[in-house]
Amino acid sequence: MESYKRKNVHHLNDSIGRKRLERCIQLKVGFAPGTEDQILFSDEKLFTVEEASNRQNERTLASRSQDIPDCINKDEWPPSSPDLNPLDYSVWANLESRACAKSHKSLESLKVNLLSEWQKIPQEELRKAVHQFRGRITSVSHKKGGYIE
Repeated sequence: MESYKRKNVHHLNDSIGRKRLERCIQLKVGFAPGTEDQILFSDEKLFTVEEASNRQNERTLASRSQDIPDCINKDEWPPSSPDLNPLDYSVWANLESRACAKSHKSLESLKVNLLSEWQKIPQEELRKAVHQFRGRITSVSHKKGGYIE
């Protein structure tokens, strides 16, 4: 017998599940196997209307989504799907465990350690996370838009 452990997961209702399924099928068709390395995955807002008035937008990757090949825009990305973004399902938790292995006395110390640990993540580890993307959208399809974790 095992004890029950509650998990925090993203909210999925029937409508979101159907939209997730539909968009995963579109992504699977739109990206051939082996093309995961060409997709830009980010948790940043890439494009903004009023860049000058938002101090968080100090970095600009492109002025239009069309300028980034194989960019999955917000209208193509399945809703409520952090389980499909390699940064969310693999990288951030790993980075957090590395950076928080020791306690920090200040926010600045944590920031320095996060940047240091980010530099230490092997490219192969990132590549492996990205290459799970196609299998994960397939899993969502098999679950009819439902949870995969």
